[in-house]
Formats: sequence, C-alpha cells, structure tokens
Amino acid sequence: MFFISNLAISHDGHKNEDIVLNDLGNLGEVNFDISCDAQSQKAFNTGLGLLHHMMYAQAEQLFQKWLTQKPECAMLYWGYSMSLFHPLWPDKITKEALANGQQALTKAQKLQPSPREKAYISSANKYYDNWQSIPEKARIASWANAHEKLYQDYPNDIDATAFYALSQLVIASATDKSFSTNKKVGKILTTVLDKQPLHPSAIHYSIHAYDNPVLATLGLTPARAYDKIAPDVPHALHMPTHIFVRLGEWQDTIHWNARSAAAALKYPTKASTSMHYVHALDYKIYGLLQLGEAQKAHETLGEIASHHPIQNTFPAAYALAAMPARMTLEQQNWLQASQLKTSHPSYISWEKFPQVEAITYFARGIGSARSNNLPSANENL
Repeated sequence: MFFISNLAISHDGHKNEDIVLNDLGNLGEVNFDISCDAQSQKAFNTGLGLLHHMMYAQAEQLFQKWLTQKPECAMLYWGYSMSLFHPLWPDKITKEALANGQQALTKAQKLQPSPREKAYISSANKYYDNWQSIPEKARIASWANAHEKLYQDYPNDIDATAFYALSQLVIASATDKSFSTNKKVGKILTTVLDKQPLHPSAIHYSIHAYDNPVLATLGLTPARAYDKIAPDVPHALHMPTHIFVRLGEWQDTIHWNARSAAAALKYPTKASTSMHYVHALDYKIYGLLQLGEAQKAHETLGEIASHHPIQNTFPAAYALAAMPARMTLEQQNWLQASQLKTSHPSYISWEKFPQVEAITYFARGIGSARSNNLPSANENL
C-alpha cells in the first residue's frame, strides 16, 4: 500500500486536488526494469502504470513522494516530468510545471542512468528543452521524433512502443478524415497486446486511436477489456464509453460511467472531489437523455450537490457547465435554459476557462431566443 502525500513540487490544477489511491495494485501489468533498488523499482512500475492510465495527477504525487526518499534514482525524475505533460489533453501546462519538469530531467541526466534510461530521459527532455523560446508545437514534434527513434532503437521494449504510439496520436493530422495515423497506431498497439495483454497502455491508447466516427467499431474490443485490467481506476471505467457514445451504446455508457463516478468517490481527496466524478456523470447524463430518461438524468445532476467542491480543473469546469446546459437544451426547456446560473459553482476559476464558461451563455442565449426574449438573447450572445 502506498500513501501519497502532497509535497513541495506541484503546479496549478493539481495542488491539493488529487485522488489518493489507497490500493494501487489493480493497474494492469507493468514491468519496466530500472537501475535502482527494489523499492524504487516497485514505485516506478506503479507510477508508470498511472501514466499509461493518464492518471497524471496521481502519478505526479507518487513520483514526488519517492523522489524525496530515493533522490538517487534517475527514472523517478523522468516519471515526475512525464506526469506534468498531458499530450492528448486540452489543458495547458504552466510555466511553473515546465520549469519543474526541465529541472527534474537535468537532475536525472547527472545521475548516470543506463543507456536505455538515458534514451527515455533524452526523449522527454525534447519537450522541456528551451521551453522559454521554442513554441510548444515544435517541442511536441521533437518529442514525437525522439520517441520514434526510441521505438526503432528498442523494438522489443513494450513501453517504448506504447509511447511511440501515443506520440503519433498527438501529432496526427486533424484534417485527415480517413484517420490513417490512428489506423497505424492501432496496428502497432496490437503487437503490444499480443506480447502483454494486461499492459494498460495498449488498451487505453487503442481506445484513443479509435475514438472517431470512422474507426469506432474497432474500439469495442479494447473498450470492453479495459475494466478487467484496472477495475478500480475511474478513468479506465470511463474511457471505454468514448467508444460506446460513438456507437450509440447508451446502456453501456450509463452503466460504465456510473461505475467510474462511484470509483472516483471511493478515493479520499484532501480538498475536493475528483474531476473524474463529474466527468463521468456528464457522460452518464448524456446517455440517459438519449434514452429519454429525463427524470434519472435530473436525479444524477442533483447528486453533485453533496460532493462540492470539485477539482478546479478544465475537465471539471467543462462537465459542470455542460451538464445543466444539456439538460435544458436536449429537453427544449427554453425558459430554464435562459435562466441558467453563470459562473456556477463560484469556486471554479471560470476566468481560466472562457471556452467552457461560454457553454452557459450559449445555452442561455438559445433559451432566451426560443422564449422570445430578444434582449436577453443579445446580452448572452
């Protein structure tokens, strides 16, 4: 059992806001040999598993804890730096996090890592190096190129393959409607599944690869397998529903997100309820509305009242804005839509998420227009 505590190193969006996983055993099978002692090895595998599940905040806390105990272990610094970088997520890394990540990798490079470890550290450093002057898009491209070389140099390394696949998804063309890169990534990840079917990366990243209208049917098999390797990880219970939503599998969408929300509530937080809780409920409400289960959707929305405050992060802000907007617009409750509360709940830093706050004003504007209240519609517009 690991007890994860908040330490000095943190950054905006994570401090005092993260799930504490009391039992980190159910993450799948991750075996990445490092040149450190047995305790560091066990901690590193756990942290790497969290990274592959994109439980970044939890990985950050774990690596922080073990760095204070094992400051001589180079790959713990690599893990910490990777926990700050969320390549597929819409959040924006802070300058503080960039500085911390770069500092960690500089420290790692001075600890005489093994050649393989040095290759991983160097690849991560491509994202952080000269972050003050090099645009993020260029640094991500360098990071992806480095992972392609890592994959070529270590073709039998499961994690090198996994991170290469992830990097290709990150740089995939947004205008390619055939999703050719995603298809390639899916085939690459199949080789990981063949070698180690319980490795979390292949299942998780496959779902991301197939999370589009063209390839969604290919995502059903990994989606239905994800909870078997990580039944207690909220994101592992939620992520398959990206595929279920695309295919109209509404009962599965509802059921899996109910499980995800319940899992998120099981883990204590120091200051708030996990963002994974409301993220799952947003999808659950969407599924209920598609089945015409308006009353159940309303009850689900009401459950949140007893779990405030929620993490002050982008995903939480999005869910908290989207859920009431969905409820009113999907049911054509125009008057209710026109009266939605703005900047609610007030503890969320809405000024940091204007594109999310706009959802509320959009719903209010549509509701006002449909209620023949032109002044209000113009005001919200």
